[in-house]
Amino acid sequence: RSMVQRLTIDGLSIETIPLTEVRCAFEKIQPDLETLRTKCKPNWISPDIYLSLQEELSTLYMLYQEDAYIGFIVVNTLRSISGEDTLFVWASYQKPEYNYLNAIFKFLEKVADDMKAVAIEFDSNRKGWEKIAPLHDFNLVTQTYRREL
Repeated sequence: RSMVQRLTIDGLSIETIPLTEVRCAFEKIQPDLETLRTKCKPNWISPDIYLSLQEELSTLYMLYQEDAYIGFIVVNTLRSISGEDTLFVWASYQKPEYNYLNAIFKFLEKVADDMKAVAIEFDSNRKGWEKIAPLHDFNLVTQTYRREL
């Protein structure tokens, strides 16, 4: 059994899920993935994400307040032709009664920094991001939000 890494930022605990724990963790996040799909109509289905996690092309982080599961983040790396990396947030969900957005953005910045990424990106067609994303220095590029680092 490999050790789960846990980091706490502003009261939000974030666990990095190792490959050996992906299957079990995926069962926990699957209902929220489906909620996300219903709300956002993204261009992926849950099996795409599961396969990517199993093949270690993506990383799953689970979000907790104390020991209560409250959401997840799935990220991967986009590499440009010039070899620059962008941290891409593929899917992210936080139960509506919680608001750890600032902590989540701080965490993503740390992950991006650790991997020497030049930017962070996420896609969303949800209207709320038009107001929220600019507050975190993200600019709308088509339907992709990007933050230069």
